[in-house]
Formats: sequence, structure tokens, C-alpha cells
Amino acid sequence: MIINILYLYIDSLELCIYSSNIFDEKKRRNTFSNLILELNNHQTDRILSMVSENFEADLVGYGIWHGKDESSKFLSDLFQGFADLFITPITILYDYSTHNLIISEVEVEGHQLGWWNGNPSSGKKFSTMGAISIKFDKVNKIKRIGVYLNFTSIYKQLEILKF
Repeated sequence: MIINILYLYIDSLELCIYSSNIFDEKKRRNTFSNLILELNNHQTDRILSMVSENFEADLVGYGIWHGKDESSKFLSDLFQGFADLFITPITILYDYSTHNLIISEVEVEGHQLGWWNGNPSSGKKFSTMGAISIKFDKVNKIKRIGVYLNFTSIYKQLEILKF
């Protein structure tokens, strides 16, 4: 009898853990989808409402921004330089081992129609493939975003000199 109760307890515990992980996965995938939507709509305040207080954004090979203030300034400059910046997710992978990481292959494109990175508008368009990794904290806020793009290719397409 005690063994049967123990098995029922373990089964229910596994179900709770599994259900929680499914819930977290859905919530985090939904947050990722909303992040892409708000990036494409250039909604800085909505983007920053999804991140934790100790948030870090790392555009690998370009720069790292800590916290909401630095990230807000970066996004403002980015959207000013690329009024039509658009990100299209290609694949989305969820890390089941840690339950807090989403990785997505993306296509990023836009026209440089304003100042960006100390360079005046080139009027040129860029398009590149890359990846985004998003790490979540325990309350499903975005803790870290890593963006992996070929910035040398972007600079060449835009025909700008300052790297």
C-alpha cells in the first residue's frame, strides 16, 4: 500500500514538473514572438518591459549594453538609423536541458536612412542571416540577449567606413 502511494506521488510529481516545463516553454516562446513583433514595430518601451532589471544585450562583435537605460539608448539609435529594420525568425529552438534558453536563426534587413554608428545615412539596404539567443530569469523575464550577425557584411552592403 505504501509503495503504491509512493508511486502515485512520484507520478504526480513528474506530471507537475513536466507540466510546469511545458508552461514555461510556451510562455518563453510567446515572449520571444512578442519581442520580435515589438522589435519590428520599433516599440522600445514594450521591449524593455519584457526584460529583467539586470538585463544584458550583446551584439557579438559590435557591443554590449547593460540595463534598461543603455539598451533604450541603443534601440533609439538603431531605430533612428534603420526606420524599416525587420527581423524574420527562421527556426526556433528551445533548450530543454536548462529550460531557460531560446535560440533562433533569423534574417535581418533594413535600409540605413538615418545616422547610425557615427555614419550618415547611406540610403543602402542590408540583409543578413544570423542568430539570436535569449536567456530567461526565473520569472520569465529576458535576462540576456545575444545577437550574432556578420557586421563586416552589413558594413560592406551599406558602403560605410566606420566599423
